[in-house]
Amino acid sequence: MDSINLLVLYNSICIKQLVKVIDKLLTLRIWAMTLKNKNSGKTNLSYIFGGFIVILVDLVLFPTVQTTVDDQLVNASAATQALGDLIPLFWILIGLGIAAAMVYSAFKD
Repeated sequence: MDSINLLVLYNSICIKQLVKVIDKLLTLRIWAMTLKNKNSGKTNLSYIFGGFIVILVDLVLFPTVQTTVDDQLVNASAATQALGDLIPLFWILIGLGIAAAMVYSAFKD
């Protein structure tokens, strides 16, 4: 397999894992929404805790993502390396975006 096929395979695996994490987060959000309805307008701490958990998971998995991308891009072309170097950045940005959305939703009401 050449490096582009390996990068595509790696990206599809990462996307599948990211979909699983997002599914679990949405389940947490639905659970938190039912809790918020019971508390009648009070700020729900589960959103805030969920946001911090997402940040922690994101930071814990970042070295794994970084080393896997680096390993896959050893013999890649310059264009593939340029795009591959953006994968860890997007990993962090997506994780922080999800966490920020969860914390924002705790305070928006």
